[in-house]
Amino acid sequence: MKLIGIYGIDGSGKTTQVKMLLNALKRRGRRAEFITMQSDARTAAHRIAWAEGKSSAFECFDDAALLLCGAFDVLRLTQSWPRDAGDEHSIVVDRYVPCFKATAAARGLTDFGQADLVFRRYPRPAHEFFLRIDAGRAVERILAREGGAFDNHAPQYLSRYQEAYERIVAATPSIRVLDASEPAEALHQIIAATVIGA
Repeated sequence: MKLIGIYGIDGSGKTTQVKMLLNALKRRGRRAEFITMQSDARTAAHRIAWAEGKSSAFECFDDAALLLCGAFDVLRLTQSWPRDAGDEHSIVVDRYVPCFKATAAARGLTDFGQADLVFRRYPRPAHEFFLRIDAGRAVERILAREGGAFDNHAPQYLSRYQEAYERIVAATPSIRVLDASEPAEALHQIIAATVIGA
């Protein structure tokens, strides 16, 4: 199995690049799938918060606890992945360890010690890409995509999220940084050449 991570803040173009890479892999006869990293525990935490009249789990539970619950949920998910399928089977994710850490760091968490004990048990990606984009440009893309509605993507949070991602990426040399302001096709050519040509 070959694991590929494509990361970035909302509006960076992750979904577009994931779709393009999956199509490119399948055209070459390779089995490829996108897997969403869903945490049942975090979903339950949000539901408890809503029942308590809060807007999210972050108002009821501390960030370290939520990160740790999510880390164990995702570990359980990764243990079901095929380990002996070879490079002909690719799994593409847009949320993985860097994303989990950046999300928590954007909310002020600085100690990842316990979560790192779990993260170290995760399968290591063969390739990881970070789509770097200015938070202001990301806001413009989200507004265009959502028809002028922001949903929950507050500009201030996006800026903190981007800064947190930058710190995590800088400490992870295996992650290749790409300029997300470049045309989508140009970014795809780089990603596809790295993944398929490797």
